[in-house]
Amino acid sequence: MVELVQHIRASGLDKRLFAGTSLESLIISIYDDIDRHKDALHIKYDLGAKLWHFEYFAKPFQNAEFVRRYPGDKGIAKFDNFIKLIGW
Repeated sequence: MVELVQHIRASGLDKRLFAGTSLESLIISIYDDIDRHKDALHIKYDLGAKLWHFEYFAKPFQNAEFVRRYPGDKGIAKFDNFIKLIGW
């Protein structure tokens, strides 16, 4: 997770994305006042299984629109792909 945060800073994404945490999740949004269930990407990393878990919530009161699991070595690349796909 630390590597992902460092990547976000190094790539300049920290200038246009906002983040917060919730227990074991990193929650990223394009809005400074983050609504956990509106335009929010929740990222978890399972250290034991070495898996990333991504969930994207587009609208409140609805299930996640995007749910994916990725191997540990693919997390940063998949994050970049998601950001590009969603246009953030």
